[in-house]
Amino acid sequence: MNQQHTAKSTIQLLVTVHMFNNYLNDITGHAIDAGTGAKLLAEGNYFNNVRTPSTGNPDGAAFAPTSSSMNSQCSSTLGRNCVSNRLTGSGSLNNTANSGAISAFTASVVKSASVMDPGAIASYILANAGLGKVN
Repeated sequence: MNQQHTAKSTIQLLVTVHMFNNYLNDITGHAIDAGTGAKLLAEGNYFNNVRTPSTGNPDGAAFAPTSSSMNSQCSSTLGRNCVSNRLTGSGSLNNTANSGAISAFTASVVKSASVMDPGAIASYILANAGLGKVN
């Protein structure tokens, strides 16, 4: 996903979602909102100049690591560490340290996901995604 230059709210989740390797850039609203019943695992995302990366909605369960100690909390369920999210010139990922959310992500597709380092996301997405770019 490549969300850029928007004042709109971006994503409200009401389901179980593994959100990884997204570039969220120049957003004056919020980027993610884990609504009622949602389970969110967000890793390896790059939030650049996002006023409110997460609404901090207490109705959902979200885990979005921003440190190596948070990353290691994924290992018992996923069999691997999570990849930190990067926030540059952005607000904080409020209410996203609910490690209980990780237990919803037992599918092999999540465990084997190739999550890129968020430092490489912006250039990769800008080079490979968008109008007229189909692989």
